[in-house]
Amino acid sequence: MEVRLAAGQEAQWRAAARDMVRFATEGLRTLVVGQRALGRREYEDWQDRYTAAATDLEQIELQKNGKPNLIDDLTEEIEADLELLGVTAIEDKLQDGVGQTISDLSKAGIAIWVLTGDKEETAINIAVACQLILPSEEHMRRIVINLDHYPSAKEIRAALVEERRRLEKEQDKAASSAAAPPPLPRCLVIDGPSLIPAMSDEVRPELLALGRLCRAVVACRVSPDQKREMVALVKDNVPGVRALAIGDGANDVAMIQEAHVGVGISGQEGLQAVNSSDYAVAQFKYLRKLLLVHGRWNYRRMSKLVCYVFYKNILMSLPMFWFAFAAGFGGQKFYVEVGIQFYNLFYTSLPIILIGIYDRDISADLALRFPSLYFVGIKDTYFTVKIFWVWMASAIWEAATVCVLPLFLSGNSFDSFWESGATTFTAVVIMVNLKLIFHQFAWYWIHLFIVLLSCALWFMLGWISNRLVVVDYDAYYTFDKDLKSHTYWLLVMLLCMIGIMRDLYWKGYNRWFHPSPHHIVEEIDAYDLPVPKELSLARRDRPDDQASAASGASQAPRGPGAQGAGAP
Repeated sequence: MEVRLAAGQEAQWRAAARDMVRFATEGLRTLVVGQRALGRREYEDWQDRYTAAATDLEQIELQKNGKPNLIDDLTEEIEADLELLGVTAIEDKLQDGVGQTISDLSKAGIAIWVLTGDKEETAINIAVACQLILPSEEHMRRIVINLDHYPSAKEIRAALVEERRRLEKEQDKAASSAAAPPPLPRCLVIDGPSLIPAMSDEVRPELLALGRLCRAVVACRVSPDQKREMVALVKDNVPGVRALAIGDGANDVAMIQEAHVGVGISGQEGLQAVNSSDYAVAQFKYLRKLLLVHGRWNYRRMSKLVCYVFYKNILMSLPMFWFAFAAGFGGQKFYVEVGIQFYNLFYTSLPIILIGIYDRDISADLALRFPSLYFVGIKDTYFTVKIFWVWMASAIWEAATVCVLPLFLSGNSFDSFWESGATTFTAVVIMVNLKLIFHQFAWYWIHLFIVLLSCALWFMLGWISNRLVVVDYDAYYTFDKDLKSHTYWLLVMLLCMIGIMRDLYWKGYNRWFHPSPHHIVEEIDAYDLPVPKELSLARRDRPDDQASAASGASQAPRGPGAQGAGAP
């Protein structure tokens, strides 16, 4: 506002600035009021230009994306040479649950950066109220970067480097000696004017390096474009990072669109943020359930779904490859056509869809009670290259088993390879559905019904097609012989046991001898046991899919933006 005032008001501005600092220190939101008298001709000339710019779709799009545009330029032009009238201050209370939400997200391993247009004092007070910054400097060191203390890019870079090296030295000392105290957590506070030199090519890497080491970052007095640049700083320079931006005002649109995931809060600030977001919530506190409950559930579901889809198709296809060795690579089919054509449509599609929608390992209440369980997503515990290839190796081994055993253990019980192929295909259909049963947690009656229906459809369609000579002449009545053969049923049971027992034993071994925190919480949920106060994450989480957890990059969602200024 100071740069918008007409000359000769320095004394009035100093008095107003003192009052604003006092109000901001008390946690109030301040507003400077000024006026300017315009002549009719001057106003009409400006209005014509502003109306043309405000109806220009190109300029509207530029403004929406937080980029330079004529609309903002004309606004700056009219808001110049103002007469200072005074300062107002109002109490803008935080929404319910903001502090608890931010505290739980921090426990979940999510780095939180607050990007706000508020003054430095107001931003710090809001961060303290949100439990993001500790009120006592004895328990948290605040690193404040502004132009009053560091007026140049060189000095800002030197300060960032010094603080980073000091923190790294304390961390190394604590790691090398058990008696050494842990380093004080850091909070970086930087204002918008300081961000201009701090975002230069020379200073930007140091800003990011220190910000990643801090418990929280608070950027105050930042413009919409600076919010977008801060999101891009982390998004583009931290490998594997996933950035989430949340806000409720037009000032937050640019950062919401820049982030990997944008969340808009519908409220008094209008619907600009909501219309530009991927998800919309009514209040900031709902972000807690969106991430810790639905985010965690869906990460597990999608991890299972992707691996399972590849697994079931390889398990069905590879026996035809193995059979080619026995058939002299003559191109002879091993399965009846009704099996191949309807495998992904009828026999295996519905169960995985249900799991992808409804499966959950623990209840929503326990997921919120233990935010640290969200670490499995940050570490990418359930979807790694190793886990994927373990699933593939399992499919290759089981495919060889279900192909070879019916061909060589049936003796003279089967009159043709079509009967062996039907035995193999039956085992595949039952095995992939049983495999899914052992990898799901939430059971409803519809799950059992769909699994039984999927298997029954194969028997029904296979029996019907083998009685119709026009459908498959070569396999005419072969499935009928299978269904009447004791060898067929014994082989199907044997093949399913070989494929499933290994998974079953491995799951039991992991849970008995290498339990992870999520295993404990699953038992608490299943048996309605007393809930402990907290669980230690000293031991790495291990997935049940025959592979240990792999480390992944931490997430760095952007700080909450609200009231048009970026604060919750």
